[in-house]
Amino acid sequence: MPLSSPVAEYMTPRPVTVGAGATLLEAAILMDNLHVRHLPVVSMGRVVGVLAVESVVRAALAGAGLGSVRAGEAPGLMEAVWVGERVSVGEAARLMASRGVDALLVGGPGGLLGILTSRDVVRAS
Repeated sequence: MPLSSPVAEYMTPRPVTVGAGATLLEAAILMDNLHVRHLPVVSMGRVVGVLAVESVVRAALAGAGLGSVRAGEAPGLMEAVWVGERVSVGEAARLMASRGVDALLVGGPGGLLGILTSRDVVRAS
């Protein structure tokens, strides 16, 4: 059953990250070029949050200058929620629901192995 499969089978391995000092415009261009909806934000080698494309859109609609807002200070920056690569997809889905996030980081604060999004969970079900 796919929901009992480990997240490692469905995650995006070695996701691209963006520095906390990058502007939202730089992050948006990176997201668009790579066709990704979630981008881990890194400061001093550690993930400090996850930027979702929805946050960039909200900031743009609110009139925030995307060239002046830093990724690490983005409105709606999602909390970095971590799971191990052997956690089941079903457990990961429950964690997403309980924490109110639509992406989980796989690995640990010292090492980002992958990212699992709500789309990955749907694909697994």
